[in-house]
Amino acid sequence: MQLEAPVILAVPIDEEVRYVYTRFVRFDADPRLFSVWPGFCAELGCKCVDALLAFQAVADTGVAVEPETSFIANVNIKTGSAQPGPDCPPIFDAIIAELGRDLPAEVQADWLAERKRELELAQRLELIRDPSFIADLGLYPSIDEILGLSGWSHHPFQHGDAAWVMEDRYCPVRKCACDAAHLHFHRPKVPGTTFSFRLASDGGIDLWDPQGMSMAEALEVASSWARSWKGTDGFFTRRLDLVKSLGFDDQPRPIVRTEPKIGRNDACPCGSGKKYKKCCGR
Repeated sequence: MQLEAPVILAVPIDEEVRYVYTRFVRFDADPRLFSVWPGFCAELGCKCVDALLAFQAVADTGVAVEPETSFIANVNIKTGSAQPGPDCPPIFDAIIAELGRDLPAEVQADWLAERKRELELAQRLELIRDPSFIADLGLYPSIDEILGLSGWSHHPFQHGDAAWVMEDRYCPVRKCACDAAHLHFHRPKVPGTTFSFRLASDGGIDLWDPQGMSMAEALEVASSWARSWKGTDGFFTRRLDLVKSLGFDDQPRPIVRTEPKIGRNDACPCGSGKKYKKCCGR
């Protein structure tokens, strides 16, 4: 089994063109070039490392040839063992045997890292589906908090000589008819100076809860942000759709705790002597 150089392919999906990182391989048992797409278990909470690998024979340009040259293999990406996948034709048995013997370490490491990211995402989705999550947070979740990213929801800007950050947050309840982005503003180096406003899809604004400043001052800061904002049309709508797709229904399923919940002001269970919020709960 030999790796070919990966490429970025333009793939039409739902009337849009998306650019997808794609790996290509060749097998000793078959001289053709194959693209390979890994898929992992979608069951929330499952920690298995099995992958369904979809192979498609392609021309050297990356374009798929006839459908009968595709097959699926079930591979344990930790051990490298491989078995024929659903409806896999017997003509590909030799390729699958080769795959089980010669799975490249580079590919194995990449897929293990991808599976780790998926498991971390599943844990975060469990968190935001906890009915107490929003109440504990005091705010709607951001893209960063849901996907474990850094900086996607933090939009810095200047108001005069002061540095501010806007965070875009969204209601994760799927059945809620809200169509607004909830923008939270704060000064990173001045705790307690914050305000929020609700930005509806029709452009309507509802500003509330200024702390450490007057309503007039909050409006001036919001105006500075609006003048500096470089987001594209539909930016907030696309993000709201993403959060809704990952959120919960109007009656979130309860999470059964196996241990008592630790309060933020309780002593940290690690034994440091600090409050939980100042130690492992940060």
